[in-house]
Amino acid sequence: MYSAFFQDSLKQDIPGLIQKGEDFPTTSTGIDYFRWIVEFTQKGVGYRQAYYMFGSGKWILVIRYTRLTNQSAQYDDQVEKAIDTIQISNYQPALMAP
Repeated sequence: MYSAFFQDSLKQDIPGLIQKGEDFPTTSTGIDYFRWIVEFTQKGVGYRQAYYMFGSGKWILVIRYTRLTNQSAQYDDQVEKAIDTIQISNYQPALMAP
């Protein structure tokens, strides 16, 4: 499954990565996706990232939203609302689930 491979790969690439959440929501248009939220520090700067992974058939689209951990979460809801509007032509569920 792509989501597990992606998680394992990122954990190896970023020391000290802390998982803050993961789930498998569905957009309002009926598209399933994987959401993974992590935090980590690099060179003394803390980051929070949300990964949104969409798949259809044999392809995967990964969208990453990054902000500083000490930065306001004021845009988080707007990003979530934008993700909810994604549409995929000829959508076929991919192997995203664990």
